[in-house]
Amino acid sequence: LVFSQREAQRESRDAAKERLLSNLKEGDIVKGMVSSLRDFGAFVDLGGADGLIHVSELSWHRVRHPRELLSVGMEVEAYVLQLDLDGKRIGLSLKRLEPNPWSEIAERYHIGQEVEGTISRVVSFGAFIELDGGIEALLHVSQMPPEAAQSPEQYFQASQRITAKIISLEAERQRIGLSVRGEESE
Repeated sequence: LVFSQREAQRESRDAAKERLLSNLKEGDIVKGMVSSLRDFGAFVDLGGADGLIHVSELSWHRVRHPRELLSVGMEVEAYVLQLDLDGKRIGLSLKRLEPNPWSEIAERYHIGQEVEGTISRVVSFGAFIELDGGIEALLHVSQMPPEAAQSPEQYFQASQRITAKIISLEAERQRIGLSVRGEESE
């Protein structure tokens, strides 16, 4: 007789994964332990199977890497976002267990309102400004002073505080447009 501990562990884990997948459904809330962090997300051991929390599902605000919020060995409670029974994959979310800050945008902000925020990143077409609650708004190059519109990267820097005026608000599409020009234009 030849025994393989690795094969026995794999069979045991596969059986536990099958049991877990057959008992889970989308919308369930599960507890698990963070088993590894990758650039694209975090794997959570649910006791027989790993689920993935994609980086976009970690929080309502922008997260560059899962290590900003999680660490290996940390216990988490997650929402079962999707199940792929054929591929035996479990998609999880942390942000679905938090209130959506975009649901209250219409009560907090309005067109014409001046807001203060912090530049989170600058790109060729504009700058993203983080407002209260992790909401990101776009300051498009067309709404910048002419000297900044040519190369926003030279005029604006990440972590810089800025005051701007809201010129567009689309809560359902999770978009806020800002302007730092004197006149309002779209």
